[in-house]
Amino acid sequence: MRRAVESVAFLFASQKTAVDEKSREVLLTYAKLNLPHMVARTLTGSRPFLMASIVGELGIGKSSYAYYSLKTGVMAYLCRPHGINLFKETDRCVAHLEGIHGNLCMSKYCSKPDALDRRYALDIYTGPQGLFSLIETAAELARGGGPKRKILFLDDILARTAFFLGPEYRRAYIAFRELLRLVRTIGGIAIVTAPTKDYLPPEAVRGGEFIIGSYGMNERHFVRMHAAKSEGKDGGIYKRLKVKFDDVVPARAAFGMPKWLEEEVVKRKRAAIASLAEIVRGGGNAAKEEAAAVPATAREEEEPPAESRRSSRAETLAKLAIERCRAARDFASFKVCVEALTRRDRDAFEAAKLKIFAALSKRGKTVMRWENITEVEGPPSAYL
Repeated sequence: MRRAVESVAFLFASQKTAVDEKSREVLLTYAKLNLPHMVARTLTGSRPFLMASIVGELGIGKSSYAYYSLKTGVMAYLCRPHGINLFKETDRCVAHLEGIHGNLCMSKYCSKPDALDRRYALDIYTGPQGLFSLIETAAELARGGGPKRKILFLDDILARTAFFLGPEYRRAYIAFRELLRLVRTIGGIAIVTAPTKDYLPPEAVRGGEFIIGSYGMNERHFVRMHAAKSEGKDGGIYKRLKVKFDDVVPARAAFGMPKWLEEEVVKRKRAAIASLAEIVRGGGNAAKEEAAAVPATAREEEEPPAESRRSSRAETLAKLAIERCRAARDFASFKVCVEALTRRDRDAFEAAKLKIFAALSKRGKTVMRWENITEVEGPPSAYL
């Protein structure tokens, strides 16, 4: 391992020292994570399709995790035909790619895209305008019958709440849901980010890998949970959430989004905010006139989706359960209380668990299984 690290350090020596060391650190870290392996397997064809939804609080690093995972997977894909496995021979892969494309840069301090970023540019779509662009691109690809895009990166593209911004956004949201269902016809990989799953259409959550970002002690956890059947103490079979993988990223500056990419994403998000401001300024009478021009049958068809109403109810019940149970003397009593209040609503129970896990993570307590919550010391009110 030490020889490999020294070799990679030498390969990066032609770049600025600070950036070289940071790029090496980021690459070696991501070479050990699960999402980059999934990207590489999809690009090489051993996995037919990959859709991953990454949710977590603003600023936790969802977009950075997605970008570096995608780039590491692309590098592994490019090295594979030459008999080089990036995940085992990182130094050889970097040497091969730099011999073809020149110096590589892979950290927050990259002020401009390197040759790989320029040649294998990701299709990044951000905000409502990004969604409109994505739909147009998808239509062109479908009409032209050309080769499908390898990667689609949908960064905070459209929330369910946009459903209420007007007919244009309602149509876009409905089109987005349909596009997610058919996305594998235009792209081999689709990565979607959002603050919570409530911002996403249900197709994005159910259709692939659902990854939750959370805070740890000087690190970020990106956890993929999955439902697994297990036998209870009473002999019954129950479905429980279990950890499929936990990608751990150091909470250091170098692991932030590259400067050039952050500037591009911010620029697009500013444009999205400007378009939303236009909608707000065009509200009032304009909105009434627009509503009057729409037939009643059409307005009925544009009612908020049932999943949105169910999700809102589950969120409300989850918050109520946590609030009522946080006064429990310990987490064993708290666990029983939450289970009792949400026993009739599975969605509310799952929502409550996610909120509790996130709150504990903020306090430096990483709990991966609901059963283990009783091991947390102290009263729940100290954490929630």
